[in-house]
Amino acid sequence: MQTKDQKPLKIKLEAELAQLSHDIITVVTASNQEDYSQLRLLLLTQPQSLWPELLEGKSCGILKQKQHRLEQVLAALGQFQMGLFGLCAQCDSAISPEALNHDPATLLCDQCLSQKRNGVNIS
Repeated sequence: MQTKDQKPLKIKLEAELAQLSHDIITVVTASNQEDYSQLRLLLLTQPQSLWPELLEGKSCGILKQKQHRLEQVLAALGQFQMGLFGLCAQCDSAISPEALNHDPATLLCDQCLSQKRNGVNIS
């Protein structure tokens, strides 16, 4: 259920996606790892939705952090496409506006996030 209030959050996510894509390409291009030249070519020719899979097992350090954040941002944008943005991916409760404003890629409500942090199985 997308609202007018969520439009700025979508714009923020799209801007972050563009920045992450740029950062990932920059890191891969600057690396002297042998297999990164082929990875760069794959990244440049494949949709961003496939990038996390392409990066899996090939990234470490800062690239691994960027890959993880890319997954979060893509998931949140996917929630927008499905009309589910702002709903907890675990329990379907509304995610607080404060949490979404802090991080629009948040996919869990405060309660489910707390349970996850405390190691409680939430399924």
